[in-house]
Amino acid sequence: MDFSELPPLWDEPAPMGHNGGPPLEEPRGRGRPTVMTPEIRNRILDLLFDGVPLRVICRTPGMPGRRAVYNLRASDERFDRAFRWAQYEGYLGLTHDVVQEVERMLDAGHPVKIVRMIFNWRCQQLARMNPSFFGGKDMKF
Repeated sequence: MDFSELPPLWDEPAPMGHNGGPPLEEPRGRGRPTVMTPEIRNRILDLLFDGVPLRVICRTPGMPGRRAVYNLRASDERFDRAFRWAQYEGYLGLTHDVVQEVERMLDAGHPVKIVRMIFNWRCQQLARMNPSFFGGKDMKF
C-alpha cells in the first residue's frame, strides 16, 4: 500500500465550506435565526392576513421556524392578538375567494353540477387546511 498520497495527521484542517469549497466569511450557527425583528413580525402578519398557512410561512427562506413563532406568541401578548386576528381574517378571505370563484363560474354559464363539485372540492381543501375553523372530515355540504 502506498500512503504517500494521504496527508499527514498533523496538517491543518480543510477550510470550512461546503464539501471543501471556499471558506465561509463568518461561521454560522446551527438552525435558523430566531431574532424576531419588527420587519419579520410584520411580514408574518401580512402573509397570515393573505391566507398563507403558518407552516408555509415558516418554510420560506429567511423566516423563523414555527417553534420560534410559538415562543414569541407565548411571550408577547400583543403579537399573539395580532397573530390570531390576521389568521382569522386570512381564513375569512379564503372563504370569500371561494364564493367569488363560484359566482364567476355561475355567471360564465358553467353547469350547476360542475360548480357544486368545485365548491365542495374547495371546501374540502379548506377543511383539510384547518379543521377547527372550517369543519372536520365529516362536514356535509
